[in-house]
Amino acid sequence: MKNIFFWSICLSLFSLSACNNNGTTTTQPNKEKLAISQINYYLRYMVAKLEVEAKATFKSDSTSIEIPGGVTLNHEPMRIAKLPKIGQQYRFLDDRVPLEKRYIFRYKDTDGTKYADTIGLAEFNDFKIGSEISQRKGGLLIWEGAVLDKMDAMTFILTDSKGKTLTINHVGTSQGTKIPIQANHLAGFALGEVTLIANRKRTVIYARNNAPIRLVMEYYLKPITFELKE
Repeated sequence: MKNIFFWSICLSLFSLSACNNNGTTTTQPNKEKLAISQINYYLRYMVAKLEVEAKATFKSDSTSIEIPGGVTLNHEPMRIAKLPKIGQQYRFLDDRVPLEKRYIFRYKDTDGTKYADTIGLAEFNDFKIGSEISQRKGGLLIWEGAVLDKMDAMTFILTDSKGKTLTINHVGTSQGTKIPIQANHLAGFALGEVTLIANRKRTVIYARNNAPIRLVMEYYLKPITFELKE
């Protein structure tokens, strides 16, 4: 009788053990990836101030979202801000810093996947006026370094001594390291000193996980002056 009671208890314990081992499993739930539908990065470098400013916006449909774990620029954390009409946006600002050859925005998805998006400019130095610029003949703007390619653009803002302003845009590949200023662009400009501000821009667009990614970098050179002749 005692033996029967003993084996009954053993069978009961075995049955409970079997239920615990096979009927219930403990697993970590799979984390879904962020529903990102669009990413926009913007970076501006001001040579006169040695200042870099950057922005990053991540959208899910039409709503900008926060990235768990944050976003970094060249391993420096970006600050998140909630802005009117924009929503959540990551920002970075630093001055008295040299221009980096490339800037890398990094973030990590909720499933642990790490992403890095990179933009940079080819060498671009010694921007100046070629010989002279006149109302009758126009002139050349030249630089040392790489030519512009299909992802590049240049904007020139000229201001004469009376405050009149002219904006010249060049988009895409350049013929060498020079951009012409046509004489007809200078019609009505006052003779004498002209101030020129140049901005080199690069735009990179691609897709990841069916979401378009747009990176824009602007490089503002120090203003220069030249004498506009007749």
